[in-house]
Amino acid sequence: MVKRRSIVIVAGAALLLTGIVATAAVMTMTRTALLKGSALESGMEGGTVGTTNIVGERLYLLVPDLKNGSDVPLTLQALRPQTQPVGLRLIGIRAYQISDFGGTPFSWSSIIGSEGANASSDPRKHPSSRVIGRAVPPGRTLARFREGFVLMEFRLIRTGHWQIPCFEAEYEQGGLRYRQAIEGLRFVGWVHKNEAEWRKSRQWERAEDRLESCVGSEHS
Repeated sequence: MVKRRSIVIVAGAALLLTGIVATAAVMTMTRTALLKGSALESGMEGGTVGTTNIVGERLYLLVPDLKNGSDVPLTLQALRPQTQPVGLRLIGIRAYQISDFGGTPFSWSSIIGSEGANASSDPRKHPSSRVIGRAVPPGRTLARFREGFVLMEFRLIRTGHWQIPCFEAEYEQGGLRYRQAIEGLRFVGWVHKNEAEWRKSRQWERAEDRLESCVGSEHS
């Protein structure tokens, strides 16, 4: 009887401990859950950019130069497509100076842009600065609009159709962390296995009809 009672007590203590751990995990998840943000302004709504590319290329896409529209400083923690585009691997996000490019490119790719005047617009050839972890004061932008712009770099790792209807940002402000859908230029494209296929393709011109909506935005 004593042994059986001891086993019951130990089992009860184990269940109680499990319950405490589970409750703590839920509390931790709740505490770190991201709030819906609205402090960031895009200033780049509307418009679709289509592109056809080849597997293995570097591809750069113009993303909104986000403005802090609130009266409290914030720090950008993440910026990415809202949904993962098929066949594209995100490499990094950097800010560049307009004066180095002679304008603001909507997109640039390493194979297609490697010849002629486009070769001078290779982002690798120009100085850049990180934007993730950057503090943005009230009323200011990531890249100081009219002076700079922000490019998102990808590697094209497989063939097929891809799309980026909008982006998603995470930022810290006032000790809290927020997530916000960001509308800007919409991108659609096709990735081909070789240059021969790429040269005869104009599939991206039909891809816009299949663009998904931006989840969580004011216009969705």
